[in-house]
Amino acid sequence: MERIERTIEGAGRCEHPAPQENLRPSDTKTEGEIHYGTKKPSAKEEKTDVSAESVRSHIFDAVRTLFVPSQVVELRAIFKNGRVDSGYFDDLSLLADAAATLDSFPSVSGVYWTLNPVNPDCLHRAKNHVREWASKNKGGSTTSDREILERRFILLDFDGANRPAGISATREELRAARGKALHVAEFLAARDWDSPIAAMSGNGYHLLYRTKLPNDQRSAELVKKLLASLSLLFDDDEVKVDTSVFNASRICKVYGTTARKGDNTPERPHRRSVLLKIRGECHDNG
Repeated sequence: MERIERTIEGAGRCEHPAPQENLRPSDTKTEGEIHYGTKKPSAKEEKTDVSAESVRSHIFDAVRTLFVPSQVVELRAIFKNGRVDSGYFDDLSLLADAAATLDSFPSVSGVYWTLNPVNPDCLHRAKNHVREWASKNKGGSTTSDREILERRFILLDFDGANRPAGISATREELRAARGKALHVAEFLAARDWDSPIAAMSGNGYHLLYRTKLPNDQRSAELVKKLLASLSLLFDDDEVKVDTSVFNASRICKVYGTTARKGDNTPERPHRRSVLLKIRGECHDNG
């Protein structure tokens, strides 16, 4: 917690950082890392025509990166008609299978999962399978904050500041979000934060920082203040830091699945999310 508190305090004293004009994400990656360079982002991040085997493989790579064996994870699919399906998994292989199956449905706008470990009792809502119409207004239940055991990740989410709801990002909006994520990662690295896991969510960029915080009110307020501080320091006319993702039960895109917001157009295409950077073992950025 001390590192987070120091960052919040330090951010309050910082002037707005000058844009790093020489920082551009490279289109080459080694061992899944984002590199600094002068090349434009690869068009590969917009590909969606991949095999089912490849989709499942990428999802399973994300599963092994984010979760530990026997951890309980909620998998949730949001359909374009508002339907919500949900299931709870402690079998990570079955989790990857179910996520890949849900992603294959064109009527699904997005597939998500909980980042932080869920109370194992929640398994009995739908153990290692997905239940249809799981939203509360249909008599179902999804994970609440009080059902999270502890916080293992702090999520930073970067999206276009002016993109209307319900549509996909343009290439320019996505490129701006990537540049902002790189800028914030450098800012936190200079304050002794360990290297994050980075991902392209389909319409923006994520930085996932490992931590080990209790799931209590103090931790919630601390993460909320951190996001607000980063937003105040880094938000501009193009990209914003999402300050709403502080809650413990926050769901996150299943990396390897497709974001299908609005129509799939050349200007605003549907994109497959992807894990971009995996480095280091489990560290504590608390």
